[in-house]
Amino acid sequence: MNSDASNLQSALNWLVQIMSGCLKTYFGQAEEFEVPPLSFNSNDGWLATFVERQEPNYQEFTLLMLALAPHVRPSLLNTLISEHLPAGGDFPEFGGVKAANHRGILPTGETAQFILAGHDLEKRIEVQRMLSSAHWFARKHILWLEPVREGEPVMSGRLILDPEIVEQLTTGTVSKPRFSTDFPAEHIETEMEWDDLALHPNTLRHIREIETWITHNETLMREWGMKKKIKPGSFPRQSIELPPLN
Repeated sequence: MNSDASNLQSALNWLVQIMSGCLKTYFGQAEEFEVPPLSFNSNDGWLATFVERQEPNYQEFTLLMLALAPHVRPSLLNTLISEHLPAGGDFPEFGGVKAANHRGILPTGETAQFILAGHDLEKRIEVQRMLSSAHWFARKHILWLEPVREGEPVMSGRLILDPEIVEQLTTGTVSKPRFSTDFPAEHIETEMEWDDLALHPNTLRHIREIETWITHNETLMREWGMKKKIKPGSFPRQSIELPPLN
């Protein structure tokens, strides 16, 4: 098993232990449970890299894995619920919704509140804050709540994980957009190289600046500590020199 699959398996097993502990506590089968430690089998791979870059806390990583679970283990929520409600029945505290194509339960904000907060109102509100537009999940377009109909509880919306994040954490790649009404363009390829392109010197300089920014922005922001000095969406100019492109 490669590092990506191995780390993902470890994280899913960790999530199952947490959810199982919450359910056992709720149904009176245990007084409390301790959050199990999580360790990756390798520091390589997309999941380990994501954790290293974003540094999520326990609650944030739980939310991330809860939203990712249906994409890699569709029956996870159904299996856990069936263990505690073998005869079936409603379980509104747990949240979750059914989808048009997916046969399992999809987690909602209410599911996240049940797992991370139980009946603790203060903690439930904190989970709601984590799923608001002010949190880095939403600001970085990683994870958010699906809008609900007017008048319905906000937290009854599904947990939506950006499709690119899903691909990165599972396959390690991001597919090219498909032509559709939402993306009316097609990917084209050429055998030409940059040296074949005739551009005005100023235009070429701006393109090189963008290339440099894309290549080195992580180093600039995190390792060089320039995050507070450079506004998002801006490019470093003459005052900052970066290593030349290879």
